[in-house]
Amino acid sequence: MSVIIEQLIQRRKDLHLSQEDVARRMKTVQSTVARIECGARSPKLETIERFADAVGCHLALDRN
Repeated sequence: MSVIIEQLIQRRKDLHLSQEDVARRMKTVQSTVARIECGARSPKLETIERFADAVGCHLALDRN
């Protein structure tokens, strides 16, 4: 599992949000969030950005 996903999961837990809560904010279903979190799915960057937005995080990439 990537460090980014681990940090997003921790943020979700810190906010006491369920996977269902995050899914609703992402406009997707809970099973999608579960697959991302368990590593069963390699999400697109857009999906990671939506997850980050759902938990109030800013995602910044350094292309250097």
